[in-house]
Amino acid sequence: MRKQYRTPALAAAAALMAVAGLSACGSEGNGLAEKSGKEVSEEAGKALKDVTSFQMQMESEQDGATFSIDLTMDRDGNCVGKIDQGEQGTAEIVKQGDKVWMKPDQKFWETQGGANGVAAYELFKGKYIAGTTQDPMLQGMAGSCDLKALQQDINSDDDGTTWSDPKEGEVDGKNVVTIKGTSEEDEEETTMHVAAEGTAYPVQIVSVEGGAETTLGFGKFDEGVPDDVPSEDESFDISKLEQAAGS
Repeated sequence: MRKQYRTPALAAAAALMAVAGLSACGSEGNGLAEKSGKEVSEEAGKALKDVTSFQMQMESEQDGATFSIDLTMDRDGNCVGKIDQGEQGTAEIVKQGDKVWMKPDQKFWETQGGANGVAAYELFKGKYIAGTTQDPMLQGMAGSCDLKALQQDINSDDDGTTWSDPKEGEVDGKNVVTIKGTSEEDEEETTMHVAAEGTAYPVQIVSVEGGAETTLGFGKFDEGVPDDVPSEDESFDISKLEQAAGS
């Protein structure tokens, strides 16, 4: 189960953020429209590296299957949100420090756990599974909340990417500049939009590679992560789940 979470959520996000060439618009804004595509990429990457928290929304589609995440995370390892694996179900997550709460839906339990999953759903339905980052079942999900790891990967492998000059535009009602990047090494095409006013935060990144299209959206920069956690009445300790699953 751990790989189910970590590979699509963390790896895909890190890979896209690693080539963070983004954009902003308008000579009356923050000046990104007057810069080269590479300079826009560098400024947007720096902006992402400097944030203490943000919301990241990702949707990936390949061969008709979709995968999405919506996570708000900070540098301290706190996180709240949801991971949707399409036909394999969804799971909500809350993480504060080394404590983790996960609430899978019925489809998740059934597809991930087989017969044991069906029994676990009946036992824990509507409840969060509570544990720590040391619990094998929760490690992968917790890893999706690693903002520091994402920031370390920004601009780490973009030397082979060629960026277009920025163009002014609008995305989700926000003024942006847009640049497009191509990488001959992995035949990836990336379109990035960055705020044209204020800090050069990325607004959206769209990447197409090998028939898969992934869209990343960013927001709520430096607004922190809600510190509400599930109550004891809303939770079951992970040890009870392990007993039910025959661990």
